[in-house]
Amino acid sequence: MTNIDENDTYLHRLGKLTPVYVIALITAMEGLLAPFATLDIAFQVIAVVMVLIAAIVLFWYFEIRDQKVDFRPQLVIAFMTSMLYIILSSIRILNIDLGDLNYILMLGVGLWTFVTPIIIKG
Repeated sequence: MTNIDENDTYLHRLGKLTPVYVIALITAMEGLLAPFATLDIAFQVIAVVMVLIAAIVLFWYFEIRDQKVDFRPQLVIAFMTSMLYIILSSIRILNIDLGDLNYILMLGVGLWTFVTPIIIKG
């Protein structure tokens, strides 16, 4: 992933703002988080914090160290998108029932993902 360029198409900006490795991390961790669904809330929080820490390390390594992205709005949006995906996936994996708020969160993350490439032009 490199810095967003003003000539990038919508799909290129979407790819640069939505870190795929974080989505892959959640998919890989789903099997490890599922057993925590039956434990106390404290253990669930610890499991989610461990996944958040892993995502922050991955984000730092790939975005800042490896790809050397220095366009700050891109970094902020990509980081926020990563955290939103992790929180939403953790809620789903751990079977936390927030009622209708679950659907509102999913809609919000979906809108966030598809609207940010329109806003951030480079």
